[in-house]
Amino acid sequence: MPAVKSYSGSNNYIFVSYAHKDSDQVVPIIAYLQRRGYNVWFDEGINPGRDWAETLGARIENCSCFLGFISMRSILSKECEKEIRQAIESKKSMVNVFLEPIDSSHGVAEELLRIQGIEKFKIEDDSSFYLKLLEHGLFEPCRDTEEYQIIEDSLVRYNGSASSVVIPDNVTKIGYNAFEGNNELQWVYIPAGVDRIGKFAFSDTPALHEFSVAEDNGFFSSPDGILFNKGVHYLLCYPSARQGESYNVPEGVTQIAMSAFSHANVLAHVSIPDSVFQIGDRAFEACRNLVEVEINAPLKKIRPYTFSRCASLVSCNLPDSLEKLGDGAFSGCTSMTEIKLPASLRKIGEMGFAHCESLKEISVGQNVRYISEYCFHECSSLVRADLSYAEAVRQYAFKNCESLETVVFSDNLALIGRAAFSGCASLESLSIPGSVETIDDYAFDRCPKLKNVVFGDGVKRIGKGAFEDDVELKHIVLPSSIEEVHPQAFPEWTTITYA
Repeated sequence: MPAVKSYSGSNNYIFVSYAHKDSDQVVPIIAYLQRRGYNVWFDEGINPGRDWAETLGARIENCSCFLGFISMRSILSKECEKEIRQAIESKKSMVNVFLEPIDSSHGVAEELLRIQGIEKFKIEDDSSFYLKLLEHGLFEPCRDTEEYQIIEDSLVRYNGSASSVVIPDNVTKIGYNAFEGNNELQWVYIPAGVDRIGKFAFSDTPALHEFSVAEDNGFFSSPDGILFNKGVHYLLCYPSARQGESYNVPEGVTQIAMSAFSHANVLAHVSIPDSVFQIGDRAFEACRNLVEVEINAPLKKIRPYTFSRCASLVSCNLPDSLEKLGDGAFSGCTSMTEIKLPASLRKIGEMGFAHCESLKEISVGQNVRYISEYCFHECSSLVRADLSYAEAVRQYAFKNCESLETVVFSDNLALIGRAAFSGCASLESLSIPGSVETIDDYAFDRCPKLKNVVFGDGVKRIGKGAFEDDVELKHIVLPSSIEEVHPQAFPEWTTITYA
């Protein structure tokens, strides 16, 4: 989730009421509003010794607009109910966003349904929702109208719509998210005095094609319109709209920053030299036209979501030095048909290759001891998985791999996790080695073609629904080692005998 901070100034602000368990839906909306210059106050926790009236109560009383995120969790929350009731009693301008259908018989639900509201759960895409959220104009008094929002010497936020921006000379720091989400920005000039640039300062700027840094700036530079540190060792930001399908990271660069190439949608080919020792999280995330990545660097780790959602990515060579693939490293690379995992690899993180819809085959080397949660989830074209060395296949690892026909298990396999192979609609036969102690709940449920399962002597536990809805599974033989079989482990039509 994006990082957000509650408004602490003295200008008009929006008060946000929500159940903290809905944070995964609410925080991105708060971030969106803040990126567009709106002052948003939300509860980050009441300090010990301060009561409700002098904190939340006072904040509601002084707000210009009340934004409520409504779910059954918020309806049943006493704190949320107090916030909503005070806003109603104080006759505050209110906008309610319904995250789900609610039961009008609970709490303040009936009153809320009479107030202006947006049924977010019925809106299919974010763009339509945000258009609806802002069209009433109630939030406008809470928006900073100054083009440059500067506090002391820090550019906190740029609220303008110019395509070319010259950062004022009195700025020494470009703050976190300062230009994030700016759709008009094409060119930006960074003066000599700037010595710090916050994370995500230029994130999600789809029209940006060039940086220009003052030659006498002692901290940053912009060769070829790309933002680097002064010594050109650290690549900080590649403009999203920079022209040219190919880019060779300069020899001598040692680090590529977090999200440095994110959403660089013209880029199709990139080469990374052997001088690079670290690539940051999400460095190439959502480069939708990126087809090929050549890694010449002796990397030991590819960090989380580095190539996530690169929908056109077909080829990426992984170096022989690689030991770890981070969570979601290649998730959503829907065009990738094959990937060679080096023998040096020790770990593939959660969702490492999830939603790689074109991936046909995977072979995991001897140093990878377990297959992580959701690792190959919904790889719908995957036909064969060679897991000859894995000691555990964790939950949901191959869920909904509907083309999977062949799985090769290790003789040292100990665990098949919850729903690990659920929805593998093409599996017809399985040989489960005797080293497996537990086949967890729903491990092979919804495998409609599965009709032949051989259990090795050593299997001890088979969980609930492990083979549920496997319509072709008519008969199985369980080994003498079995200690526990859940009553609903197999379909009711499956006959069971014991060896």
